[in-house]
Amino acid sequence: MEYLRECLRGLPKESRELIIEYYLEEGRAKIEDRKALAEKLGISLNALFSRAKRIRDRLEQCVTRRLKRKFGGASVQRPPARKTPQPGGDPQ
Repeated sequence: MEYLRECLRGLPKESRELIIEYYLEEGRAKIEDRKALAEKLGISLNALFSRAKRIRDRLEQCVTRRLKRKFGGASVQRPPARKTPQPGGDPQ
């Protein structure tokens, strides 16, 4: 968590504020807040998703670099993506 905080501080203020606000809420409120955030920024919801993805990618790279430095360049792997059960499907 320490590395994530450091990497967040290293982002431009606008990017840092966007990603924090993007992940602020949960559930139904999250959807409405993201729509409001996109409107506030004067961009489409898809453009907001793209910006958030680019910022997440930068944060991931930053944290990965810090972990590699700490552990001597050992391979740091991304955890597997979580599978969400499909409606009516087998939850596996």
